[in-house]
Amino acid sequence: MILQPFFDNKLKSQINLDIISLQPEINLYILPSHTVDIEKYTHLNFFTNFELATINKRKKHSAKQEYIISRYIIKQALSFSLNSQLNQIETRFNEKLSRLEVIYNGKLLKTSISISHSKGMVCVAISQTESVFGIDLEHINQKRPFVKLANHFYHENEIKLISNSEQSHDIFYRIWTLKEALAKTIRQPISQLLSVNVFDEIQKRQLHTISCQYQGFDITVINKKPLNNIVLKTLKCL
Repeated sequence: MILQPFFDNKLKSQINLDIISLQPEINLYILPSHTVDIEKYTHLNFFTNFELATINKRKKHSAKQEYIISRYIIKQALSFSLNSQLNQIETRFNEKLSRLEVIYNGKLLKTSISISHSKGMVCVAISQTESVFGIDLEHINQKRPFVKLANHFYHENEIKLISNSEQSHDIFYRIWTLKEALAKTIRQPISQLLSVNVFDEIQKRQLHTISCQYQGFDITVINKKPLNNIVLKTLKCL
């Protein structure tokens, strides 16, 4: 099996953009969350009562910030195509279907969304079609004991790959984001995929991947269709 394409950083980025109307395929946005003033943005007319209640239920300050940023991105992106106010769009997580849904004027929109957050950064993938994809974002912490962690969680072939590499941290995190994005794509718990050879699993399911490293984070997107035109859009800070 040829593994190099999994480690190519082909996902390109565009920096400091305003959110614009959605493109036909997957739209990928990234924005820091750690600088968000929670009091400021919960008092702006961005969120519905249900969403404000959800924010208040979050115990961790960082979890509130991540929720605000992810929903802000989704609402801004959709508001252009719907010609609507942000508070007319509501996001709700469907526990039964294990997916985030968007409601506008009481109707369920045909959207597909995947969210990932790590170390004060939020990444959102959104499509206005019923697509099957997953996104994962992970902060690269080079002080972690990669080989020890891999020995505990990963498939033996993945362990060898990490142990034999001079860039073990890059390999470890790329495998991790592949596993997480795969779990979201096929809607399986990550615990069921940790010990599975992720490269075999992706190829067996005939899925497509694209990845990059961005400002100390590893990012992977997995989709049933080729990802040739996807671009990581880095947004202006709120």
